Amino acid sequence: MKMESELVQHAVDQMVSEGPIYDDARVDQLVDSLQRELHATCMRLEAIKDKKARLEEALKALTSDNPPATAQPRRRKKLHLNSTAHLIRGHTADILREAGRPMSATEIYRAMSEKGLLLSVNNPVKQIGRVLWGASEFTHTEGGYWFGQLGSAEGHGI
Repeated sequence: MKMESELVQHAVDQMVSEGPIYDDARVDQLVDSLQRELHATCMRLEAIKDKKARLEEALKALTSDNPPATAQPRRRKKLHLNSTAHLIRGHTADILREAGRPMSATEIYRAMSEKGLLLSVNNPVKQIGRVLWGASEFTHTEGGYWFGQLGSAEGHGI
């Protein structure tokens, strides 16, 4: 598929080879064709400039030590003593310390149930997983939940 510029060049070459032809309609057609091609080229150039600006902004954000202005500072969660989440985290630490190994949310729930701790939520296993997933003192490993950096096993007496 030939580009318009090739078609225009072919038409100009043909006109030159045939001698001077001063057909106003043909000249208007060539001018219109050149204007369309110029407009399309300008549009592509603007799109490339926009893309370049976005890439430069992204690169600046990635290499900057400061977070982007649009990033919201991370709010620290309030710890409520005796909340369900607080009880889950405390009992989980005891259970993991006793087990000496990572455990799944289901295993943690069974251990809590054996100790007589009942959670008043619709799906206790899901609640345990949700709480432990968001807790900084625990991490999820291939074997289940275990003490994270802020709550290392050594800091819990293991």
